[in-house]
Amino acid sequence: MILSPEQQKVIDHRGSDIQVIACAGSGKTESISRRVSEKQLTFDVFEPLNCEYVTWDNHVPFEKGMFVAKMRGNSMAPNIQEDVYCLFRLYQKGSCQNKIVLVHHNAIDDPATSGHYCVREYMSEKIDENGNTARIHLQASNPEARSFTFDVKEEQAVKVLAEYVISVG
Repeated sequence: MILSPEQQKVIDHRGSDIQVIACAGSGKTESISRRVSEKQLTFDVFEPLNCEYVTWDNHVPFEKGMFVAKMRGNSMAPNIQEDVYCLFRLYQKGSCQNKIVLVHHNAIDDPATSGHYCVREYMSEKIDENGNTARIHLQASNPEARSFTFDVKEEQAVKVLAEYVISVG
């Protein structure tokens, strides 16, 4: 996508809050998503960004700790299509079982992201009544995409960053 000078200003803006007001279809979501994505490229590990967003009609309202990211690759198709914008909520605590999550692990080499991040359905196998984990499966919806499995020794290295909420466009 070729950016307008106004969109490039949104992406390049640093040092203070920014408010973006424009008509529907003008590229607000693309601009803000690129701004967040470029900031994330500088992180060694994922950190929450100090950003606020506006809501839109007929969708889940934004809350603190939510962000929009553009889906790369087709690992979660048909449920989440490639190049669609997705709303995520930063992971706090609790079970991720059977949830679609954004995950970081050094052993992940996802060709769609060229990095150690992926969006997959989280599934864990328990080995005893105390709930100790035997394996973590990061399952792709698309059978042609790669799924990942980590045994309990690697569990601490699997970092759930955010939970998928909804596709927004």
